[in-house]
Amino acid sequence: MLKFGDRARQTTTTTGTGTISLNGATPAGWFSFAESGLVSGRTCHYLVELSNGTDFAIIEGTFISGSPSTLTRDRIVRSKIGGVAGTTNPSLTGTSTVTCVWTAEDADTANPVLFSPSISAGALVIDLDENAESAHKISLDQNISAGGISFVNPPSGYCKVYIEFDQATPGGTTYDVPITAWTGGPGTVTFDTDYAVYQDATPTVVWLTSVDGMATARARMNVELIDPASIKLDDLATPDDNTDLNATTLRHGLLPKLGGGTTNYLRADGTWAQPAGGGGGGAESGLVIAEATSLGGAMSCYFVEASTLG
Repeated sequence: MLKFGDRARQTTTTTGTGTISLNGATPAGWFSFAESGLVSGRTCHYLVELSNGTDFAIIEGTFISGSPSTLTRDRIVRSKIGGVAGTTNPSLTGTSTVTCVWTAEDADTANPVLFSPSISAGALVIDLDENAESAHKISLDQNISAGGISFVNPPSGYCKVYIEFDQATPGGTTYDVPITAWTGGPGTVTFDTDYAVYQDATPTVVWLTSVDGMATARARMNVELIDPASIKLDDLATPDDNTDLNATTLRHGLLPKLGGGTTNYLRADGTWAQPAGGGGGGAESGLVIAEATSLGGAMSCYFVEASTLG
């Protein structure tokens, strides 16, 4: 990954077309390459101005810190040698000046840099590669364990990290990223929003911001949880066939599933049963009051014995 050193310039007495040894002086008002924030082993772009005062080249190479530090010549980005623009590798003579530079290529591929790390055995290692801004797209093909997310190679100060989780098989098996997964380090992640992971094809996005090299980080998500009080019963999915929410003698709840038929009644203990002696059919028995046939007439009252109900 390309890196840029802050205001880095040194001279070199290297000759020829090979690796450049930064064995000269650091001009006043400049950092040496080692002082500029470049990490040994990282690739950078640098400008070499030859001792003749006219020829120069912009080169991509790997910085190796040492005594002296060195720069490889991995690729000639552009050069102008003898008044001819191209990609000629210059042959150095005398004392040349080497400056770390930001090129047009760097501007075209500027941060955030996109990475696609994989989950392995419940662990997700996110390599920030010292970038101030980076983006990471993760396919959820397994659950992430508690403490399973960790960050490596953070920049020394401020950084922004964009992370997108996508279910690997939307509509199939779904996987989770529990909030306890964010304790892997190196620092503490605090979420300023509701926490949840989408179980459908909707990407779950996490934005992290840190000002101390990920020693601590604040995080936000694109997930907005719905207040259960605002959900109407008829908006919910068809419930499972179980008795978890049935009313009991100890608590309020839902009506038990209907038993079917026309002879059973719901009892106070929550069960369906026929009334004693019930079953339907037959004539009524009991007290019968006969209507008076005229004003002032006698009203008769008698019992009728008939077959029992059922």
